[in-house]
Amino acid sequence: MQTTFDTQHIDWIFFDVGCTLVDESHVWKRRAHEQYELEKDRLVSLGLDEDGLYRAIMEGYAVPGTKYRHTAERLGLVTLAPYQTELETLYDGVFQMLRSLKDCYHLGIIANQSTGLSERLKGYGILDLFDLVVSSADIGVKKPAPEIFQYALEKAGCSASRSVMVGDRLDNDIEPAKALGFHTIRIVQGISSGQMPSRPSEEAEVTVHSISELSEVFH
Repeated sequence: MQTTFDTQHIDWIFFDVGCTLVDESHVWKRRAHEQYELEKDRLVSLGLDEDGLYRAIMEGYAVPGTKYRHTAERLGLVTLAPYQTELETLYDGVFQMLRSLKDCYHLGIIANQSTGLSERLKGYGILDLFDLVVSSADIGVKKPAPEIFQYALEKAGCSASRSVMVGDRLDNDIEPAKALGFHTIRIVQGISSGQMPSRPSEEAEVTVHSISELSEVFH
């Protein structure tokens, strides 16, 4: 797999968490189920069964910048079902890939996450593989704001040109990181997998479909 950057000139690889390292599919299926039970009458009146609601959520996230609440508002839903982090799991191959990358690069996290991210990463057995963990809950800034990326670079003591951002979302990961001079890799999986670039600023330098494919990039 060809890249537009020389991996020998890369010092840091930063990762998003949700739908990049962590599989959220069980979370979203449960959320759709609970949302359907909460407002079944409303959804039935719209011609949506549980599977139809799940598809509507996926279709919503295919539009960059869209969040769950936007889809809920569009459907006229009042009470939102909770997001249950305890249903998250690591994607297959994440531990092995991170461990192999750790031999040659510094690894970091730049993610929009709730409090307790480090504890969750520890529970997955991967916290020690990261040299830096930057969570929006900890610093009070969310992606796509450039400040969260700049904060990570300052803490890492690294320039954007010698860093790679790996994430699943065009709006939160690829476009803002690219604007600051990061190299970018998009993993097309999870709830935002339907996002399609509509302008050059949203186009990642490399696109893969699982974290295991990074071995072809950083060989």
